[in-house]
Amino acid sequence: MQSCSVDPWWWHISIDWKRMLFGRMNYTRRELRTSRVEIPMPEANYLATVRFEEQIWKRSRLPWNSIRRVGCEIKPDVPVPFPGKGENSWDCGEDATHSMSCSATTEHEAVSHFVESILRSRYRHGGNMWRPEKAKA
Repeated sequence: MQSCSVDPWWWHISIDWKRMLFGRMNYTRRELRTSRVEIPMPEANYLATVRFEEQIWKRSRLPWNSIRRVGCEIKPDVPVPFPGKGENSWDCGEDATHSMSCSATTEHEAVSHFVESILRSRYRHGGNMWRPEKAKA
């Protein structure tokens, strides 16, 4: 994509037909609940806060056709470690997950998504038996 000063003026116009016909997309979110959970990892259990929220996207002239998502953010008190990629000099050591957002409706589902993500990263970059260098603080 490039433009030139000798291009006709009508080549530089962009029209968003959806926005023109149905209005702007409006975003709203509402917090449903907050709870405390325990994240079981092979080396220790980590305490975390899970915040569930409902997110809605809808257009002003098309309110019945809205997009609704119930999701959560899980935030451990102490970041959960996994090995760095090791591709560069700055990512050879440990890395950590400080928080994660996912589509979950229960605490159990949120914790299982979090554990699955961490274990997948540990297996991919450190092998099956990888354990953190430092103990949990």
